[in-house]
Amino acid sequence: MTEQGIGVLWATHLFDEIIPSDDLVVLHQGRLLAHGPAADIIADAGAHDINAAFMRLTGAAEQLGSPPS
Repeated sequence: MTEQGIGVLWATHLFDEIIPSDDLVVLHQGRLLAHGPAADIIADAGAHDINAAFMRLTGAAEQLGSPPS
């Protein structure tokens, strides 16, 4: 599709559909929190998986009273 100049936006809340090489955009409450390969977002967030990265980026772990992993 890239060769044809076609882009696809796949919006999901299911973390198990994301693979490390996916170009990921993390949006939360109307704000862009991260953009890039999923593996980079995980590493930049200091997390071990995309769920933990999302929790760190959104501050959800602190709101739940537990430290993000």
